[in-house]
Amino acid sequence: MLEIIYLRNISFRIKIIDFQMSPKNKILQMRNVLFTLFIFIRIFVSAQQSVKVMHYNLLNFGTFTDYCTINNNDPAEKSNSLKTIVDFYIPDILIVNEISPSAYYQDLILNNVMNVSGRDYFQRAQASNLAGSEIVNMLYFNSDKLGLSGQDVISHYLRDMNVYKLFYKSSGLSAGSDTSFLYMITAHFKAGVSGDDKIARGQMAQLIMNYIVNHEIEEACLVCGDFNLQNNLEPAWLNLTSSAPENFRLSDPANMEGIWHNNQDFATVHSQSTNITSNGCMASGGMDDRFDFIMINSALENDENAIRYIPQSYNVPGQDGLRLNGSLLNPPNFSAPSEVLNAMYHFSDHLPVMVELEVEDTPVLPPSWSFTPTMNTHIISLPLACMPTLNQAPLPPGSYIGAFFIDGLSEKCAGNILWSGNENVALVAYGNDLTTNEKDGFDEGEPIVFKVFSVFNNSDFYADAGFDVSLLQNDGNFLSGGISAISRLDAFYLQYHTIDVGSGWNAVSSFLIPKWRTLKSVLGTNLPHVGFATNGSEIYYPAGGIQNDLSWNSSSTFLIKSTQSFSTDVEGVPVSNLSFNLNAGWNIIFVPVPRYVGVEEISSMLGNTLAAIKSIAGTAMFWPGKNISTLQVLEPGNAYYIYVSQSCLLTF
Repeated sequence: MLEIIYLRNISFRIKIIDFQMSPKNKILQMRNVLFTLFIFIRIFVSAQQSVKVMHYNLLNFGTFTDYCTINNNDPAEKSNSLKTIVDFYIPDILIVNEISPSAYYQDLILNNVMNVSGRDYFQRAQASNLAGSEIVNMLYFNSDKLGLSGQDVISHYLRDMNVYKLFYKSSGLSAGSDTSFLYMITAHFKAGVSGDDKIARGQMAQLIMNYIVNHEIEEACLVCGDFNLQNNLEPAWLNLTSSAPENFRLSDPANMEGIWHNNQDFATVHSQSTNITSNGCMASGGMDDRFDFIMINSALENDENAIRYIPQSYNVPGQDGLRLNGSLLNPPNFSAPSEVLNAMYHFSDHLPVMVELEVEDTPVLPPSWSFTPTMNTHIISLPLACMPTLNQAPLPPGSYIGAFFIDGLSEKCAGNILWSGNENVALVAYGNDLTTNEKDGFDEGEPIVFKVFSVFNNSDFYADAGFDVSLLQNDGNFLSGGISAISRLDAFYLQYHTIDVGSGWNAVSSFLIPKWRTLKSVLGTNLPHVGFATNGSEIYYPAGGIQNDLSWNSSSTFLIKSTQSFSTDVEGVPVSNLSFNLNAGWNIIFVPVPRYVGVEEISSMLGNTLAAIKSIAGTAMFWPGKNISTLQVLEPGNAYYIYVSQSCLLTF
């Protein structure tokens, strides 16, 4: 029976349903026909996104042996064939076995296969080869949809097995929607039919399951690869599907378990070999084995989860169920255009395997991270070189970086951006819209409060930023039309420092940068006690009508006159720069660490360069040349004058 499915304004596919084939294959193919129509219907009625995954054994791509040579396995010719295949199926994830360890050939696919034909958004993972194999695995992914959060290696003496953790980039990133995680694990099990070969495959499968259990991977997870299995009775299959606790086990999304080798009942999932006769490199014998698999965990079958396996989407491109012991091309094959089938026939002795996943945009950012775009903007570049950190570790990809302003006693978001960890990004901070009654962005000159949101911790953290001084806007304050570039961004759990302010004159500092970066935010209800304050560039003098809110950055010290004694808490993040560049003569320093520092410690660091240290708001002094040592300890929270005879660096 010839069935033509017309897909208006999109494409059409021709399906052959042979009612002489086995009942199981007939049902599977009829389901595939209905599923094709279902998929295209859902495009128009559902706002949910999909991710297409393709696994492919590339057959010694870029690796040359005495049987696979440049003459019968030329990477340049293979690249053209693979491009034809990718152009037709357009996977969002291509995960492969049997590629050369050389970055040259890995990039050849990235540049000549994935990022062509109007595509420029594919990226790849980093290769591993702890086993020292001649062939390795690789992951290519659509960076418009996905980011690589991290990767790991499951070691085996034969070949590395690779773990990739991807995150989905929501279509509404700027509105604060994010992201779900997808684990991809790939392996190339030992080939052969001997008892030892089966034991080795079982060991590799068990290592994968041990990794899943030990890392408690209960999020969406696909395990794929060339498993070289002939039936579902092998130890490897049993380990994957039944050895682990039930919530970690894998299942076959094709629901085609059995004796696969040379069995017509499973012809629709056979993936090897595309050729009857060998060219010296490819295996011969025709299509009679199901070597290639994509397996899913239970999370992908849970309708409540953000990433779900689309039922019936498992398929073997090029396989129509009529290939048992035949080639991909003979008998005639109508499952794909002839140029695509020819490309698969000449490219590898394996066929690819594909599944499709449904992804639902799930809001993860809290409501406090939503913002209102306005006409006033300050663009803040975040290059990869700024290497943002969270608690002194690299900021996990998939985290967010946000700019916040202060509105009365609360903070509000004025823009955020996803940090992918593999590309430069720009954060747009929005200014206040003067045509509205509420404050919906930064005022001119207002300090920008930086925060990061970690999806892993489901929490946000305050951050301290450093800026590229080659740009004019490098003080961390908002300027409409401004452009800044961050040179570092360090986020931490909030810490606390109590500062004692005496009646009269005081020199004030902290080893913390206040989360809201202003003196008023630190003083709070104690502000009426302060008659004068300066940070050296700004003045607060209410009696004179000057009520500036003095900014507080990583190098700030303040001279404050108070009408009475009080204590106040600094709530903030640690000062990142623990060094002072001292010029010859007098300088101002403070203690940027949470401990008392003896003057002898500084003297031992600076030697004869040090002439004197003096309390700014007091009379205590350390002056070794005059045998004066009324100042013996520098206290966090205070500030001091230091005199050096020549320029030097002081690091706490």
